[in-house]
Amino acid sequence: EMNKGFIKWVTTGRPWVIGKVAQSIDGYMGLNCSSQIWLTGKETKRDTHQLRASVDAIMVGRQTALIDNPKLTVRNVKGENPIRVIVDTNRKLPLTLNVFRDGAAETIILCSQNNFLQSRTSFCKYLPVKEENNKLSTDHILLALGQEGITNLLIEGGAELLNSFISDNL
Repeated sequence: EMNKGFIKWVTTGRPWVIGKVAQSIDGYMGLNCSSQIWLTGKETKRDTHQLRASVDAIMVGRQTALIDNPKLTVRNVKGENPIRVIVDTNRKLPLTLNVFRDGAAETIILCSQNNFLQSRTSFCKYLPVKEENNKLSTDHILLALGQEGITNLLIEGGAELLNSFISDNL
């Protein structure tokens, strides 16, 4: 159980994926795709930070990064900050976001290999990934992260990103 991420990575080149979902009693993950709402309380937030401390990387989509401006760090529990991964196909996120400015953890931006080359700045690393149907391929996302040595990946949001991994059985 303790080594399942490492075993998955060694045998497939891909990290073990954990999906974290907070949803309302009627099955919604938020009000809409352009506003933020908290669906959980203090205990769940503490558990989330404990989960973050147990993985190599945490991933969110572009909309979640834009709307929530998350730090994607470990707080209120002991542990190391995971690598922050954001799916931003066309590299349109503003550089004023916390993940670009706080220096609290390594940040990787996954973008389209059709439009961008791998590069690094003082605040993040850009990793190009193959596209399928005008979206980054979930399988190639995992392969790219596996090549970075990531063995355990926590997907924290949003709904579209999480659902794409679920529908691809990943």
